[in-house]
Parts: sequence; C-alpha cells; structure tokens
Amino acid sequence: MVCDNGKAFIFLYPQPEIFKEELWGCGKDFISRYKTALNRTIDERYRQKGFSINYAILDDCSVSGIIKLQSGDSVLKVGMDSVTHRTPQENGTYPYPNPDFILGQLGDISVLRVGGFHVYSCCEKLAKRAHERGIDSLVDEELTQFFSMDFEKPNFRVDVYPSIDQRQFMGDGKRLKSFLEKRENRPWLWNWSSK
Repeated sequence: MVCDNGKAFIFLYPQPEIFKEELWGCGKDFISRYKTALNRTIDERYRQKGFSINYAILDDCSVSGIIKLQSGDSVLKVGMDSVTHRTPQENGTYPYPNPDFILGQLGDISVLRVGGFHVYSCCEKLAKRAHERGIDSLVDEELTQFFSMDFEKPNFRVDVYPSIDQRQFMGDGKRLKSFLEKRENRPWLWNWSSK
C-alpha cells in the first residue's frame, strides 16, 4: 500500500535467514515472546498511529514467519538479489540496494521511520538518504537488531520510541562518549545528548 498520509514505517530485511542469524541460540519460548512483542510494537508505534507499514526484502527472498503481515501492509522488493548483496566488490565493500529506489516505492512521504537490520548499515543508509531528500526520518533503534536485548526490559514500551534511555547502559566513560559522538550531525539517529 502506498502511503496516503505522508507517514511510513519500513522494516528492512525481515527475511528468515537474517532472523535465524539474529536469534541464533535463542530457545523457542524466547522466539515466541520476541515475535509477539515485535509485531505488537510495530502495530502500536506505527500502524495505529496512521503510518503505512512496509517490509523491504531482497528480490529473491521472502518475509519471515516472525512477521505477521496484515491487510494493507506492503512487501517491497529492493532491486537487488541476495547473491549480489553478499558478493564483495573489487574495493572490498558490499553493494547496497539503491535507497532512492526503495523510497520511490513508498509514495509521497514526509515522515519516515526505519527499523530492521542493521542500524549502522542498511537502516542508517536509507534514513540518511531520506533526510537528504527533505523527509523527516529517524531510525527506530529499538526495532533493529537491538530489539532482542530491549523488549523484555521493565521500562520498554511498545507504543513510543525511544522507550529506553540507552545512556544508562553505557556508563560514563569512553563507551558513552562514542555512543553520543555517533549521533553528532546525524539527525536520523536519536540525539541523546540533547535530551
């Protein structure tokens, strides 16, 4: 479904092989709780607040059964297959799907929230490009690879981002400094230093 009110949430690469890697070693009970919490969080944070819900996958992949697709949700192919994405280029880097191609499939949007895999690569690349195009964009870091570490914390809330003050887990030394520096001049990441 193309966004009709200007607000879109996109979850990048909810593919079976990525969830398998992210949840490796987790038991069935944990995975069941994770699945329930993930779908509830997407629903309450975004779907119920009028965001179109979009899942972006590599062209030769499918959406994992962990995701509960609902009527009106969109599954977007990103214009690149998994072999191309996982084959290093001559310079040693890996190719990424064109963010403009992905954004173009969302319609005329003014607000974008990004979740999925992984914060500092795919999610950040898409959110940064959206920002460059004048879109209010933000990576919901709680709905990325960090979800498995956050969703069972007592102060985690499904209805708002951010729900957990990540600074409390950083201490007051180099780790916190690095965490805050990563956000300087990156308005698509939550700027904890000014909150």
